[in-house]
Amino acid sequence: MIKQQSPQQEDMVIETREATLRAFLSIPEKARSIVLFAHGAGSSRHSPRNQQVAQKLCDAGLATLLLDLLTEDEERIDMYTSRLRFDIPFLAGRLEAATGWTLANEQTSGFDIGYFGASTGAAAALVASVQRPEAVRAIVSRGGRPDLAMNVLDEVKPPVLLIVGGKDAEVLEMNRQAAVKLTTEHDLAVVPGASHLFEEPGKLDIVADLARAWFARHMRMPAEIPSGGGAGRNHVDAYSFGRIRVCGDDFNEDLIVFPDKVEPYWRRRDAHQLSVADLETVIEYSPDLLIVGTGASGSMHLESATKEALRQKGIDCIDERTDLAWQMFNDRIEQDRRVVGAFHLTS
Repeated sequence: MIKQQSPQQEDMVIETREATLRAFLSIPEKARSIVLFAHGAGSSRHSPRNQQVAQKLCDAGLATLLLDLLTEDEERIDMYTSRLRFDIPFLAGRLEAATGWTLANEQTSGFDIGYFGASTGAAAALVASVQRPEAVRAIVSRGGRPDLAMNVLDEVKPPVLLIVGGKDAEVLEMNRQAAVKLTTEHDLAVVPGASHLFEEPGKLDIVADLARAWFARHMRMPAEIPSGGGAGRNHVDAYSFGRIRVCGDDFNEDLIVFPDKVEPYWRRRDAHQLSVADLETVIEYSPDLLIVGTGASGSMHLESATKEALRQKGIDCIDERTDLAWQMFNDRIEQDRRVVGAFHLTS
């Protein structure tokens, strides 16, 4: 992952049919997706925990909308009654309205949309995704209450990641039961040693990293990032399992390295099978040589038909374990070859 310059946070007013909502909007350069934050009971767009997660997502190139689902008057009343914070259909309606605003807003209208929900906000996110099945690409729940949306879980379509602290026994059991009901792609990630609010040192960073990876897997990330190689000559500084450094910038997701740019968050239709369709940007670039890093143990398979299709387009191809492939890439760059490297970083 490469850290981008932090965008300015805009204070937004979102007009819905029922209320005027407040939100913080941040849009990094080259963003193509946005994450809407649905806060939990008694929280708001000022929540330091969600602000911290949102900052990490922005660093990865995702836009964020930190949203208050209640107005200030409603918040004051709910401090005494606690009624609205557990009214999941009401909260989901507000999130659905904010989703409509995001789709219509000039700055974000073409973006993929994801939801990040905490506590009761996670239940609202699950219900809202059923109301907007065509719009929502992925959902992440942090210490969420999916049990409050149990009646619609089998209707949820976007992929769902449930993140729970290992010390949060009651909520963990609720999430395990909810995972059984989900019929869409889903995963349950337990953060060892973390309590409900993930207040222990480093635990919220783990949440942010898990969320970023989930959204990167299911939503469009920045297509390319200019690198610091200079003179149009990138080089790989180092590689270890799950991490690679290109011209001083660290990445922990699969990527494609061109001589003058980096395409991060390289996604394939099959994680361990490489086809021509996974190499569209490489073919468009038309290098002389493509070097494929097949992972630390060589688990990614390059189909013979893919190699032949590349040769027919004038692109030679070498596939090797990534610990060898990155050094080959550097050697060819030093020889002034028009070379591209596509690297799988894990197994």
